[in-house]
Amino acid sequence: MVRRHLRFRLRGTGGVLAALFITACGGGSGGGGIAFPTIPAAPAPAPAPAPPAPAPPPPAPPAPAPATEPPPAPTPTTLSSSVSKLALSVNAPSVNAALTGTPRTITIANTGLYEAKAVTYSVSPALPAGTTITPAACGPIAAGSTCVLTVAPGATPTAAPSDTAPTPLVLTVQGENTAAVTSTISILGYGSVYQSGYLFAVDDTTPPTGSIGGKVAALSTNSGFQSFGGIGINTGGQSSTDGASNTAAIVAALGTSQGSLARTCTEKIDGRYTNWYLPAICELSSTAVVDLGVSCNGSTGGAIQNVDANLVANGIIDQLQIYYWSSTEPALDPANSAYVYFVRKSPRGFSIEQPKNFNFWSRCIRAITN
Repeated sequence: MVRRHLRFRLRGTGGVLAALFITACGGGSGGGGIAFPTIPAAPAPAPAPAPPAPAPPPPAPPAPAPATEPPPAPTPTTLSSSVSKLALSVNAPSVNAALTGTPRTITIANTGLYEAKAVTYSVSPALPAGTTITPAACGPIAAGSTCVLTVAPGATPTAAPSDTAPTPLVLTVQGENTAAVTSTISILGYGSVYQSGYLFAVDDTTPPTGSIGGKVAALSTNSGFQSFGGIGINTGGQSSTDGASNTAAIVAALGTSQGSLARTCTEKIDGRYTNWYLPAICELSSTAVVDLGVSCNGSTGGAIQNVDANLVANGIIDQLQIYYWSSTEPALDPANSAYVYFVRKSPRGFSIEQPKNFNFWSRCIRAITN
């Protein structure tokens, strides 16, 4: 066997390709062939890295809430109050049986055509100790309907006795669809200043839908000493308890030709109030029962409330040793004399008869009005 080696040098791109031809003789048909060695394939290039996955899109913003229409405003309606002013007595029967503190009412009416929504009230300044108002709120008030507020007084007045510039409570009532309505509330005791005078008598038997009754004494005496007037004339003013009727009788008897304390009181204007009169002796003091032998009982049987017991004794009127004329003429000598009351806190004052031409002080009184 003959082996021949052939070497070829192939020039290409810088690589050498060696080929080995081998001729082999052997059995067979005598033919021979050339065997080429297997050339390994070039390694496949590494695949390019995959591009990064795209970032997910940002979430869509939430859809805006659908626009809502505001609820319609309630239709306006109108409220009214049954009273513009309400006066009540303190609840102090231990001071005087007349001070019963009867609860009184204020009626709030819906006078409009539509329901009054969420009706509430406020009070300014604050209620005095012991006083309450019920219910706490009115709530809705149907057209044509009412809400009744009940004021129950305690033992404390809204202003201190002798406070000459008292501030009443202001009750303000209003609904969501109404204008405000207001009422003033005064809780009064002896010595409370009300309607231009010191309260000395209380009538708490009046209907609870309105104010108390009672009497006040003027805040000051009439100026200067004065005589009673009408000396030598029996005027017919001889009631020991009703100064208003005495005053009317005196003015009617004396006319305008003669001056009199009774007329001085009827001409008095104080804080727009004009119904002043000269008090009867028992309206000044119940000492007349003992001192003069007169009756001071009122229509209910007991002694009427008076200036001495309810203003002088507690120091509201503290002038000492001053004589006050009354409008009461004595039954035995009505033409020439009248009764006077000597003001004194301690020892207690007294009542006596004096000639009409003497000069003394006087203080007018009046019945309070609603």
